[in-house]
Amino acid sequence: MRPLGNVAEIQGVAQSLLRLADVNERLPTPVPEIVAAAGLLEVDDYVLSESKISQAPRELRKLLRSAARKIRGALDRRERILHINPEIELPAQRKFVECHEIMHDALPWQRDLLVLGGTHKTLSPEIELRFEREANQGGAELLFQVDLMTRMARDYPVDVSTPVQLATMFGASLHSTFRRWIETHSGRLCGIVLDPTPVSIAPLTFQRFEVVSSLSWDAKFGGNRFPRRLAAPDHRFVAPPFPSNLSTEWRMTDLMGIPHDLRVQSFTNSYRTFVLLWRPGRERFIARHRARPRLSLG
Repeated sequence: MRPLGNVAEIQGVAQSLLRLADVNERLPTPVPEIVAAAGLLEVDDYVLSESKISQAPRELRKLLRSAARKIRGALDRRERILHINPEIELPAQRKFVECHEIMHDALPWQRDLLVLGGTHKTLSPEIELRFEREANQGGAELLFQVDLMTRMARDYPVDVSTPVQLATMFGASLHSTFRRWIETHSGRLCGIVLDPTPVSIAPLTFQRFEVVSSLSWDAKFGGNRFPRRLAAPDHRFVAPPFPSNLSTEWRMTDLMGIPHDLRVQSFTNSYRTFVLLWRPGRERFIARHRARPRLSLG
């Protein structure tokens, strides 16, 4: 999928909202204050709650229940009300959905098109997908305060514990922090997100959900070179003791066919396994953090 071409514009809108909310680099990111600054009100009366669905015509109930399972958030622009699916229980996930919906309203080209288009017209699938990607990008810009996390991350070593610490600081999910940390890092980093449960035992194979990499990694090794399923014979870093906390090395050729020894670490929470690969180099994080104990992930 091609990168968004208007990231700078999205960042500008997010920065304006952060200033309006007087966030001023406070941590964790105070999302309720951003909601208020956007002129929105979050309510507990969920628009697709079972009590409301049960009052709908019988022929619509099945459709509405199906929609309720898929929709994480909804925005009533006319009433300026923000709805978040109550089934999202993790605070970090709720914060991201809130920021996502805020940006749907704050991005002027989305707001103007949706308002002028009225409710009788639907967006083309291409535009709808682009709007969702823009809102995802904008949600991350709000939650990580544009470049604040990137600047802070320079003080930390390349280590799988770093996104864990940053996620706690910003009140974000580990998955979104892992992605953001790698994407914005100046070093050659790549991250693979896997299902922690293997899809096959012989050979040991894991399902891949996502690959994220830094610009420096892409320039050296190219984009995604990992299949949808990673088997231990071809990717020995998923062999036992994986997916427990792993620290090992793995060899990979660059775009010129030159082999490089990479460091590999992994960490598993109850939802996903995160694999970090990077080409070791001289770490330049600030000296005051050299005495910082690395977070125990065991």
